[in-house]
Amino acid sequence: MDELSGLLNRRAFVQMGEEALARATEDGRSVHLLMLDLDFFKSINDQYGHQMGDRMIAFMGHTLKTAFSADAVVARLGGEEFGILLTGQSDEGVMERARRFVKLVATYTHHAQERTFQLTVSIGVARLPSPQLGLYDLMLLADKALYRAKDAGRNRVVWYAETANATAPANDLLPKE
Repeated sequence: MDELSGLLNRRAFVQMGEEALARATEDGRSVHLLMLDLDFFKSINDQYGHQMGDRMIAFMGHTLKTAFSADAVVARLGGEEFGILLTGQSDEGVMERARRFVKLVATYTHHAQERTFQLTVSIGVARLPSPQLGLYDLMLLADKALYRAKDAGRNRVVWYAETANATAPANDLLPKE
């Protein structure tokens, strides 16, 4: 257990994630992974101090538990990176949940040193393309999508696609009003 976020740590995520992935592929259910990163987290630590950074990690842990933990394996993977493994859901449903989560996080205002700021997140989403692949393969795909989200301006969701020009099942980038 990660003490700061209250979520699983990376080791527990890998163990539970591999078990969930094995059950889902055996049953023929889909497996999706969301890799989530806090945007500009280093500047929060630099501007407001590590105590505020710790508060943002704890906030994310609570928010992720509320939004996902009932039907997912949710963990803090390290630093400001989090993982959410979902099974048995549609591509469109997973993308919609990710979009809603990005919007939810951005609605909160945080206060520090007589200033306010909003935290935003970037999410990369990938579906396990083949039952022969494992959790680490899926993590690599979702991580590639996460970096595309950051490169595209942050505060958005990007679906992993084999080529940079491929489109997602429900649009590649976020804001969808």
